[in-house]
Amino acid sequence: MVLLVMFTYLDNRTLFSIRRINRARYGTNTNNGDAIKTILDTVVPPSVEKRKLSSRHAKLTPQAAALLKHWPQGKAGGVFVELGAYDGETSSNTLALELYYNWTGLLIEADPDYFSQLVAKHRHAYSLKACISGSNITQLLYFNEAGGQLGAAGIPEPSERHNPDVHLTSCLPLSKVLLGLKYTHINYLSLDVEGLEYNILEAFPYDRIQVDYISVEYLHVRQGQEAIKQLMTTHGYTFLDKLYSIDECRETFVHDFLFVKKNLG
Repeated sequence: MVLLVMFTYLDNRTLFSIRRINRARYGTNTNNGDAIKTILDTVVPPSVEKRKLSSRHAKLTPQAAALLKHWPQGKAGGVFVELGAYDGETSSNTLALELYYNWTGLLIEADPDYFSQLVAKHRHAYSLKACISGSNITQLLYFNEAGGQLGAAGIPEPSERHNPDVHLTSCLPLSKVLLGLKYTHINYLSLDVEGLEYNILEAFPYDRIQVDYISVEYLHVRQGQEAIKQLMTTHGYTFLDKLYSIDECRETFVHDFLFVKKNLG
């Protein structure tokens, strides 16, 4: 699960404070390349060690199973980017692709605890601890870390601003992350960011990065399901499937759309 950004109206004092912090840390331009490079330099390369998973077998998630139904038969390998990679195993949309179908790619997770668990599993893919913004610029935003999960505080209430769990986090545009790591063609993009999916897709540079298939969790998107479909149609994608399943025993919940680039469908 990645950091969820929720936009709220800012009072003048809070807005001034954020601008002052941005200037102090990144200069007047929050899209500073040095700040982005600093985070990208922390990327963890694919492990060469044996994976350390809690289960010997990885089950295909509904998202991955739906993807493979449309994936060209006999085509080996593929490149994925999983945004909201959690611990790298639980409900992972890419683990089975990596284990059984020779895929590799990039796992992005913002929560430091989950990211540590992810790295410890020795996935054979790049891993990056980063917060992704719903914009095409780097943003410095407040977040609330509580109960082992990172959830957005946006701009916290005055009573919460001294809470040790509330802190400022630098959030990068997905485009800057991918281009900075030389990703220009992705076969499968998995988006599970608890509400920011629409904003990320809206800001994505489709003319600079080719993405073949995209799964999008729609449950928490405030713009609504139809808005996601319309946005993806505008960018040349065809709606393939609506995925829905609930497994309360395993605490897994799926509410996703799957899209494919029109010239591939």
